[in-house]
Amino acid sequence: MSRQVDNSTFEKKQGDLLDYTNNLGDNWLGSDTIATSTWTVQSPLYEVANTFDDDGATIWVSGGVVGQTYSLDNVVTTAGGRIKKERIYVRIKADDA
Repeated sequence: MSRQVDNSTFEKKQGDLLDYTNNLGDNWLGSDTIATSTWTVQSPLYEVANTFDDDGATIWVSGGVVGQTYSLDNVVTTAGGRIKKERIYVRIKADDA
């Protein structure tokens, strides 16, 4: 599990394969649901897989260079046509840290 540094920044060890979720929930979605989700990942961090359900989008990432911070950008479109963009940051630490 990655350690959350603040509201949008997480830490992971370089060799970890971890998931990060953009939870939109009832506060923003109401009765609407997510219809599509796309992620843009800053290299050399890379996407292994991604999924979404009615109220959240999840990405699995690996890689990265120790000491660097990378952005994961998520764009969701709802069944009702709304579009929401969110950014998550992942800071890489050494495997032995």
